[in-house]
Amino acid sequence: MNRHVLRYMFVLLLLIASPGQAHDPLREDGGHDHHSQHLEHAAENPDLAEVRSLVTRFRETGNDTHLDKAWSILESAVRQASNDPETLVAAAFVAQSRHEFELAMQLLEQAQSIRRNYDESWLLKASIHLVRGESNEAAQACAQLRSVPPLVVLTCNARVSLVNGHSARALAWLGGVLRAVDASETPPDMYAWALSVAGDLAVATGDAQQARTYYQQSLELAERTQVRAALVDVLLGEGNDQAAWQALDAGTTALPLLVRRFIVAKRLDRLPALAPELDRTEREFEAWIAAEDWLHAREMARFYVDVVSRPDLARRLALINFGLQREPEDLLLEQRTRG
Repeated sequence: MNRHVLRYMFVLLLLIASPGQAHDPLREDGGHDHHSQHLEHAAENPDLAEVRSLVTRFRETGNDTHLDKAWSILESAVRQASNDPETLVAAAFVAQSRHEFELAMQLLEQAQSIRRNYDESWLLKASIHLVRGESNEAAQACAQLRSVPPLVVLTCNARVSLVNGHSARALAWLGGVLRAVDASETPPDMYAWALSVAGDLAVATGDAQQARTYYQQSLELAERTQVRAALVDVLLGEGNDQAAWQALDAGTTALPLLVRRFIVAKRLDRLPALAPELDRTEREFEAWIAAEDWLHAREMARFYVDVVSRPDLARRLALINFGLQREPEDLLLEQRTRG
């Protein structure tokens, strides 16, 4: 593996598990040299090793309890080891996944005050800016990347182009690079991330078939809840409900996929068979709403638009969600609930 790869693979893992549509990986194999010593040291830290394992499980399942456990480890570690950039960046990821964006940015600033040219922190900063709809700031963060392969830089900038409405041009560039890159020589998670971003760009250009292909190729390399959810959305848009159901069967029971299973079941007249699970989910949503817990406002809004028709509540939740994150999926959801 390229000697620089270990320097940012942890954050690539983090980004692919980010709360929005965009996707990004961790690998533990590869060469050993002075450029990767800080991650090798982090891997020896039992706290960060456990955090890494929990983040991997969250990435694969979308289960928030893994994030809660990671935060319980990091909350103390941040106070006790505030001069460790790896700990700060890991904590920033968990914070942004919990929609604590200001805290995440503070942690990244702290990491960068220790190590300015720190690609991990700039990648995560770009992702947070994009979640908040701050494309100029995201572009500036991508421009700070120094020791990463061109595919990473291009994919980072492609995500900015997606938000800025330049998806066709970005897709042409990224698609060309993906065809030219030797996939066997590229870390699978990195290649899967780039493929998923290409899928997002294809969705934005209206090319459902190409989007479906990119998402499927990405999932063949790495299972990711948000990528599978995006694939299901494409299949639903095509009216291919049976294929959407099959895609869900290959995934986990993570909340974004569970909500989509209800949507597909409703289309296929299979919702009565899911009645106990549907009732349990709605009770959970009602408890979150009563507690003003908006971590899953996106999924709840989607539920009340496409499964249980409560347009006023769906509108309220879509607006709350749009106040928290402003990616293309969030804008579309807000538009759909205008009535």
